Amino acid sequence: MADWLYDEDGDASAFRIGDVIYNTSGAPVGRVANETGVFDLQGRYVGELEGDRVISKGFVRGSLGAMGLPGNVGAPAPPARRAVAASTYPDALPELLGGS
Repeated sequence: MADWLYDEDGDASAFRIGDVIYNTSGAPVGRVANETGVFDLQGRYVGELEGDRVISKGFVRGSLGAMGLPGNVGAPAPPARRAVAASTYPDALPELLGGS
């Protein structure tokens, strides 16, 4: 079952099935790691999941757009978040990036 995710303004902008985040067109755009860390398909830390909202973390709001969401993208993940993402999803990364 899909769970809708909302941006900081409360607009439905994506949905989540398991740990995969999809845009409203149904394309995979990111993952949730360690229950609340949000990463784009390139593994960049983009924010935190707070309930059903994606809260951007970084300097300029509006760059979660790379995930089809408003907010920040490309802010370096804290080392602990990078380690969690790398250890949690090593087999899923090629699939997310379009490989086999």
